[in-house]
Amino acid sequence: MSRYADWKAPRIDQANLIWPVVTSLGEIGSRNHEQLRVATVLIQKTPLAELRAASRRFVGLQDDELSIATGHQSELWHPGVWFKNVVIDRVSRSMNAKVRSRAMHVSVDTDQPRHLNVRWPMTGGRFEVGITDDPQLGESPWVGGLSAPTPGHLAKLERELAEATATFGFTPTLSEFLSKLRMSAIEGSEFVELSSAIGNGMHALDWSLGLDYTLLTLSPMLESEGWLAFVHHLAVHAEGFASIYNAALADYRIEQRITSTMRPMPDLVVEANHRIELPLWLDDLADPSRGRLSVERIDDRWALSIKDPSGPRDETSIDAFVFDPDAEAFDGARRLRRWLLSHRLRIAPRALTLTMFLRLLVTDLFVHGIGGGRYDQVTDRIIERFFGLPAPRFAVATATLYWPGSMGRERTDVSRLRHQQHRALHGLLGETKRSMVASIAIARRRSIERATLFGELRRSLHAAASEQDLFRQWQNELHAARTRAAEDAVQFDRELFYAMQPRERLLAMIDTVRLG
Repeated sequence: MSRYADWKAPRIDQANLIWPVVTSLGEIGSRNHEQLRVATVLIQKTPLAELRAASRRFVGLQDDELSIATGHQSELWHPGVWFKNVVIDRVSRSMNAKVRSRAMHVSVDTDQPRHLNVRWPMTGGRFEVGITDDPQLGESPWVGGLSAPTPGHLAKLERELAEATATFGFTPTLSEFLSKLRMSAIEGSEFVELSSAIGNGMHALDWSLGLDYTLLTLSPMLESEGWLAFVHHLAVHAEGFASIYNAALADYRIEQRITSTMRPMPDLVVEANHRIELPLWLDDLADPSRGRLSVERIDDRWALSIKDPSGPRDETSIDAFVFDPDAEAFDGARRLRRWLLSHRLRIAPRALTLTMFLRLLVTDLFVHGIGGGRYDQVTDRIIERFFGLPAPRFAVATATLYWPGSMGRERTDVSRLRHQQHRALHGLLGETKRSMVASIAIARRRSIERATLFGELRRSLHAAASEQDLFRQWQNELHAARTRAAEDAVQFDRELFYAMQPRERLLAMIDTVRLG
């Protein structure tokens, strides 16, 4: 579609991507704000603009305040993710001369834990350890259920870092980040969530770099009336929504020539219109565990059903929340919240649903990474077809900061070396090889004669290489190249924690955007 670009992550160190151009983003946000402020589409008999105002108040935004936002999973952000904070800070600052504006980062603490290891290159490989010593690190269904690292774990990590820094030739900002984590571990309550600890630690580090944004955690927003009214509306219209959702995915796959029905995400499961999956998670906070949320028909309405733990033990007891199509948005949201709280349940968004909610009901301009920008090409179709209004425009931003020790180092291309050796090998026989190849060409395919000629050619090539001891030389070259390539995989890893960068490189990236 002409309104999108073919975004590619930069391969050059200190390069960035901002789409559209950064100087246009403030005005795009302003147009989105005005469009949504006067939107007349109804969500559960309530104008979208009214529900949007309530959602914005929940996160501390005023009606006339411009919100430039981004978001990501609660994890150790790589430089490409961190760069989105640089962009929202720049756009918010540029708009403050015209209208009150605020940059916001939504920390998604409801996704599965990932990218929570601290790692850096070292001779022969890399150092790697989890940022927390919580034994549930590989078991928790969402990162919000993990605890912050203990002081002992942080002390050990700080000692490892101090020893390694002596070999780096620069000082990473990781030491500052770990200092913030230690304060959380020592001064916090008995249980401090990892998501809060690392979010606050990165926020404090960014603040020291001059970035000004508000950090929001997603899980409290999932108890807000805006979110629950949004969920209620999707459930009431489950049949139509699922049809539009799956059709939007199908159109995107055709456009992008994607043959797998699992990419970019699977279709919603529709079972003969009596049970329909929605792009939501149903989290059991008591267990803890999660499953895909589906609604089922009860009479002529859609309902969310669970086994009632308070029911008789000798029979199946079902408790259901019935979504009322006649309910006003705030009333439906309050009823749903009471029901969820009584069962210690939470409804959490999957990828498209989260940005759909944020773009429609909270923010004025959402800045994605490349993956989110591709997914939201599907979201745009859903917004336009289901809600019947133009999708507010979004932006895309990312950047590349490699390990500073890789500067001046060229990547090792093993496949290129193998190709060079292959060409050298086949050039050893000169005219003799061309004559043998000509004989092979005229021999009947799959014949014994042809197979014999191929065997003679291979033996001749190996004999010629052995006479010059080339095989051993090439094997040594390949072994050395593979070793260098393994080191390159760490040196040129775009997903190393951004706090592994020295302060001056992060400040240089910020200046590039502010002055651009």
